Amino acid sequence: MLKNKITTLVIALLAAVPALSQSASVKGTVIDALTGETLPLAVISWSDTQSATADLDGNFSFKVDYGTYTFKVNSVGYNEWKQEVSVEKPEVLLEVQMTNKMLREIIITSDYAIGRDVPVAVSNITLKQVEEELAGREVATLANNTPGAYATRSGGGDGDARVSIRGFSQNNVAVMLDGVPVNDMENGWVYWSNWFGLDMVMQTTQIQRGLGASKLVIPAVGGTMNIITRGIEQEQKVRLRYDYLDGAFSRVSFGYNSGRLKGDWAWSLAGSYKKGDGWVDGTFTEGLFWYAKVEKIIGKHTLSLYGFGAPQEHGQRSRPDAIALYDREMALELGADTTGVPTYGIGYNPHVGPLTEYDVVNNQRVGETFTERFNERKNYYHKPQFSLKDVWNIDDFSFLSTTVYLSIGNGGGTRLDQFPQRSSYLPNGDLNVQAMYDVNSGLTPPLFSGPDYNIDYAISPTDRYAFNYLKSSINNHFWYGVISNYSRQLSENLDLAVGLDVRRYKGEHYRELYNLLGADYIVTQSNFDNNNPNLVKRPGDIIDYHNDAFVQWGGLFGQLEYKAKRWNAFGSLSVARTGYKRKDYFLPKSITVDGEEIAVGYELLGDTHILSPDTVYHSGQAYTPSTAGLDYQTTDWYWRNTFTIKSGVSHKISDDWQAFVNAGYLDKAPLFNQVYNLQNQLQNNIENEKIYSIEAGAAFHRKWIDSHINVYHTTWKNKPYTNGLSVPNPQDPTENITTNIQGMGARHMGVEVDMAIKITENFTWEGLVSVGDWIWTTGDTLDIFDDNGNQVFNLDGTPYQVSYDAKGVHVNDAAQIQLGTLLRYDFLKKKGYVKTRYTWFDKNYAQFDPFSLRGANAGRDSWQMPAYGQLELHAGYRVTVKKLLFDFRASVFNVLGSHFITDAYNNDTNGLYNVDDSGFDAASATVHFGQPRWFNVSTTITY
Repeated sequence: MLKNKITTLVIALLAAVPALSQSASVKGTVIDALTGETLPLAVISWSDTQSATADLDGNFSFKVDYGTYTFKVNSVGYNEWKQEVSVEKPEVLLEVQMTNKMLREIIITSDYAIGRDVPVAVSNITLKQVEEELAGREVATLANNTPGAYATRSGGGDGDARVSIRGFSQNNVAVMLDGVPVNDMENGWVYWSNWFGLDMVMQTTQIQRGLGASKLVIPAVGGTMNIITRGIEQEQKVRLRYDYLDGAFSRVSFGYNSGRLKGDWAWSLAGSYKKGDGWVDGTFTEGLFWYAKVEKIIGKHTLSLYGFGAPQEHGQRSRPDAIALYDREMALELGADTTGVPTYGIGYNPHVGPLTEYDVVNNQRVGETFTERFNERKNYYHKPQFSLKDVWNIDDFSFLSTTVYLSIGNGGGTRLDQFPQRSSYLPNGDLNVQAMYDVNSGLTPPLFSGPDYNIDYAISPTDRYAFNYLKSSINNHFWYGVISNYSRQLSENLDLAVGLDVRRYKGEHYRELYNLLGADYIVTQSNFDNNNPNLVKRPGDIIDYHNDAFVQWGGLFGQLEYKAKRWNAFGSLSVARTGYKRKDYFLPKSITVDGEEIAVGYELLGDTHILSPDTVYHSGQAYTPSTAGLDYQTTDWYWRNTFTIKSGVSHKISDDWQAFVNAGYLDKAPLFNQVYNLQNQLQNNIENEKIYSIEAGAAFHRKWIDSHINVYHTTWKNKPYTNGLSVPNPQDPTENITTNIQGMGARHMGVEVDMAIKITENFTWEGLVSVGDWIWTTGDTLDIFDDNGNQVFNLDGTPYQVSYDAKGVHVNDAAQIQLGTLLRYDFLKKKGYVKTRYTWFDKNYAQFDPFSLRGANAGRDSWQMPAYGQLELHAGYRVTVKKLLFDFRASVFNVLGSHFITDAYNNDTNGLYNVDDSGFDAASATVHFGQPRWFNVSTTITY
């Protein structure tokens, strides 16, 4: 019996040996938690003597026996990743997300939020997404992949994108580069053509919707969009890329990161060159991007100096037109009358026509230069920006970050002096620029006889007068500032951040003669320079207007943040003071005598187009343009005080669930054109904008799912009306009165949902839903005041009033319903991928003037544009050859070849074929169409 028991025990022990020695395969990919980029050659260890190394794609695979292990992953420049895992099945997948050692600095100095820690709505555009989906477009277009955003490429010109968040246009969205604001300080706008090439140095881009948790004195209403560039924490890398886009467009780019070198130096270089034709006729583009960054660690200081710029020029399509002009079938479906309207296709551009330039000698053409397609609308600009940042790690609990930055912008945009009408076009729709040139050159007699300026102004008989010509609106700026942020950990759970934000801006605005189309001169007949008696102007001379805008900004902010295991809360307060000043070079020069300003310049003498010197008498003294002490009219500084209060709290209900709520109040300074008018006079009714906002949300996260839901409610009072309201003067109908409109209000509310599910190791699904209800909330009868603040009366003595009613009318210019879905499949050990994305936009209303809602039109919505969807297809494959990593990518946009309208203007008569200004429908709207089916292919080589 004993012998049998021993035999049985031995057999059982022998049978258990295979189980005890059973092994499992451990697989995974090492990625950067901030950017989503894979990390090559990371070291994975599970004991003092056992380790494995990830390949150049960041992938790893090794075998271990069943048991419990503590896996550690290390990569240069990153914090160690550690996780205890019970290995008890044949295959184990590790999700390794590494945080770089500079993350704390990035979070605080670059105003970056970790989504599950802060009580705000956050979406991140990862470097992986940029590389796979940007495909030669502007970075702003990727915002469409996040809830509540609506980005279009406007008229279709390269770099002419614009983005709205939650129905707020981009001049109310703070765009930042490494935490430094880049919105124009006069109008808040962002010109995306100035940022081409940033994808070569981008680390990630974060969109905080709503008030956000920004530590800067930034009065963002819709949200913030922060582009983070790479730094010293990155590994050494060289990248070369070539892109080819449908439409004869190509781009070549390079990037280099040194990684941390001996002596704690690091530097980065990047460059890009693009050239080609756009899908819209005449929208050529050519641009160069340059970027240089050097960093040095000195003791407890990290110094970073960088500069970048993108000199470029591109053709534009600024003029929208009737739907039938682009797509007759759609116009008929929408009920628009197509009678007498030709159809030229959705790539039609009314600014373009063929042109042969030449000179005339003895009534003969000589020196011909053929320009295939001449576009009267061209944008050219260069806006280099430089920053010097010092991060001082004072001790383990505090540091000080200070950034000094400088932005210099030079350039402008061209247009014809006389707006082309139907008679200016050829039967095929081309703008007849050649006819303008032929008349200006003297080869063809003009249709009408103008004054003989050659005799009147003693101009050479061979010089030719321009009947139409190109002029360029120049907008230069010089802008510098300092942002300083001190952060201290007061206790284990409490952090304090305080700082300052100081900026100074000068914008120079004038219009110059750009191209006289075969002629030699013009004679200024209106908007002349009151300080220059010479009305004869030649190429390069300043015409129409010339003024400088000055803006000064100073602000202080403070924020307390509480962090515990399951709670996170913040409260912030910022105060700011904004100053405005205007200088005009065309208004008569002035001098102050006995406290009174005396303006003296040149006046037009009758209808002869001759300027004569003015004489003004004061206390018996005559003042003329030659009087000593006269200077250009300059206003005093005008100041507005503002403040912002924000707070929020998040609670980690469980390891999977988190909820948050935030609220805030913004007292926002007006834009420059709400302060001073074109006569250097203060506008009437200058008031700050007032924004109230509250938001709540929840998030659910597990290894296989990540989901978020947010609801928001924003009330905006004293919403500005661009350039004020201009109405006829009842005392003199030939003049207009411009006044600010206060009390205009809007309400933006909605719900946003986004979700990502890892169906299998290789399949991923993402989806988003955004439903908004954005309406105007006001109607009023307004008393009108003149530029001196005096109430205006009708001829019968009654107060002059203007009424409007926009209550309940939907806010325009952004889709209020957005649906999106993405399906991704990774194959061949994740070296290849294919994914498809579909985005649907609906409830989008044409741009309109709220003050047109009077009488029978009171409370009437503008035309609602047709809903549309876009299908995208992206694919790529990665292969490693020795130490070279090759990425081959292809993208197809608008796969279904749909025709869709992205931008529209209600009751617009500025188009060639729109004459109805009252229909509130498709027949009375002008539109821009989106791009038809197109593709991009690229090859990237990384070493």
